[in-house]
Amino acid sequence: MPEHLPYDPLDPSTLHDPYPVYARLRRHAPVHWHEALDCWVLTRYDDCLAVVHDHERFARDRRRVGAELPAALESLQTLDPPEQIPLRRLYLAALRRFDATALRQHFGQRLSALLTALLTAPQAALPETTDGAPGFDFVPSVAVPLSLLVSCELLGVPAPDPAGFAEDADAIVLAMDAHRAPEVYRRGAEARARLDRLIGSWLRDPVPGSLLSHVLDPAAAGDIPEHHIHHTVRVMLMSGYMAMSSCMGNLVAALLSHPTAAQQLRDRRLLRTGVDELLRFDSPVTGTTRFATVDVTVGGRSIRRGDGVLCLYAAANHDPDRFPKPDELVLDRTPNDHFGYSWGTHACIGRAVAQGLLEDLVTAVVSLPRPLKLAAAPVRRPTATLRGLSSLPVTVR
Repeated sequence: MPEHLPYDPLDPSTLHDPYPVYARLRRHAPVHWHEALDCWVLTRYDDCLAVVHDHERFARDRRRVGAELPAALESLQTLDPPEQIPLRRLYLAALRRFDATALRQHFGQRLSALLTALLTAPQAALPETTDGAPGFDFVPSVAVPLSLLVSCELLGVPAPDPAGFAEDADAIVLAMDAHRAPEVYRRGAEARARLDRLIGSWLRDPVPGSLLSHVLDPAAAGDIPEHHIHHTVRVMLMSGYMAMSSCMGNLVAALLSHPTAAQQLRDRRLLRTGVDELLRFDSPVTGTTRFATVDVTVGGRSIRRGDGVLCLYAAANHDPDRFPKPDELVLDRTPNDHFGYSWGTHACIGRAVAQGLLEDLVTAVVSLPRPLKLAAAPVRRPTATLRGLSSLPVTVR
């Protein structure tokens, strides 16, 4: 990679706004080897799409290129076809049985109750604001409890304490990034162990009729290895919670930074395309890694078997060759085949549920009688794997 094009995903300026960096990489080094990350980095839409659709030549399962994959990580997220297919079908069948309408109703009720309480109760002054205006922090007050509620109701399990769970989830996500201090990995491992114990208690006594009870039913599971089913529960809980809480924070921050767009989204005819555009504009899914199973050429660069390939979804979502005016919110953008839910065999299986909930969130926020306003600059979570906020101070003046 040219020396004048450094890419440090954990640099504070990159965490704050990575899109100028991505634009420079797309123009000057769209496919380049990154020494620190020990992989190829792809930034163009077409290159990323080609990789994630080609599971024959690009593996998610590291065992296909001779590397190790601990059994504890074997799940829907890490396995490839054909081994992945029965597991994916099992969970998709369980989701088809799930009452998404009831979940949306409960989500809407809880969202309305939270916002009403936060808007009407006397609020303490926010320390982040310069004028001591009253308000609240949207992330811990709304995004965290609602995302945990959704993830647990989807599985059919009782929700744990939001604050404690959020702390453990943050520790796990921090440990997903490369080149962290040993202490970060230690805390992540401890948090994962606590999460595994919690999930183990759910697996021993699933609620009848729940999604969990369906995937654990021997008649439905067939010959699928038990540990694949169990580990996918952890993946669904963590990815559902982290992706949804990050989505909620990113979407609301974008709306508050673009008040004209928020006004326009009061028109429900723009809601579906508008939410898709907000996801494209600032998606929590930064990227995904594959491993070349054969020697292959991508974007004119020769990639050898076993090399890691990082598809930077966030960069691809701002590729002007695919999305005209990529750095603007175009609420009626059509088509909008963004990478917010990924593509191919590892695409999000809960896309329909997530899309509906995010549409309900946007509707509630833009329809408030007392509009929310940014009280201070949002604080980005210091993670590269998932792009989200740790704090979003808002005022209701």
